[in-house]
Amino acid sequence: MPDSAMQDIWKLADQLRASVFGLNLQRLVKKAVEANVPIGLDEIRIVIRQLGPRAGYFLLPLWLIEFIASYLQETQVESILDPFASIGSLLIPLTAKTGARSSKGIVHSIEDSEIATALDRGRRIKWQIGDPFLLLADSDESFEVVVSCPPFGQPKKTVAFNSPSGPLTLSDNTESLVELQTARLLTSQGTAFFVVPRGTAKPDKLNSVWMNLGKFGLYVRAFLSIPRDSYVTMTSIDMALVIISRTQYPKLFVG
Repeated sequence: MPDSAMQDIWKLADQLRASVFGLNLQRLVKKAVEANVPIGLDEIRIVIRQLGPRAGYFLLPLWLIEFIASYLQETQVESILDPFASIGSLLIPLTAKTGARSSKGIVHSIEDSEIATALDRGRRIKWQIGDPFLLLADSDESFEVVVSCPPFGQPKKTVAFNSPSGPLTLSDNTESLVELQTARLLTSQGTAFFVVPRGTAKPDKLNSVWMNLGKFGLYVRAFLSIPRDSYVTMTSIDMALVIISRTQYPKLFVG
């Protein structure tokens, strides 16, 4: 990216710092759009790295997005769902790299929606604001790919599901329940990619999501550890990429 673009962005950031409103990512993106200053995910990564935890976001490493895209290179991807899309830092590049015709990103707030919409230059993504579990509860949509890095540490809930083998009540943290809810929307050849804390994706409780995936025709294909220093702004939590598919393989790949 041209250095002049970042220089203009930093000038806008300084103006916001000096204003009564202060600097945050949503105001910076909005101000850049109004001033016709080019701003995309590359620039956002630089800003977030500079602001650190004050930015309020951490981004996945680019190599992980490239890995997911490479994994899907022989898949005809028509649509992608991200139930925890945040500002679109995963969904936007993956939609572009796979050539998906349409994608859906569910975001938590108006602020996230405004940032994601500004960054989504291809305009192939439908952004929705709300609770992904509720928005997708009765959905009849299907997706070739489900991908997300959900916020972790959400409250534990008990939810009744209708599985192919009958009613099933599961108790787990909210993000795991949403992951199940969304993975159920995969096509027969679909694949889900979830970035989760390593300690949560364990089939160690009878009524947990991870113990009961098979009852929904879903199977963990791979469990891959992510180096702790990979993120833009650090997290001290050990993370992993979990790959889920409709196909049951004889062996689980762990790395």
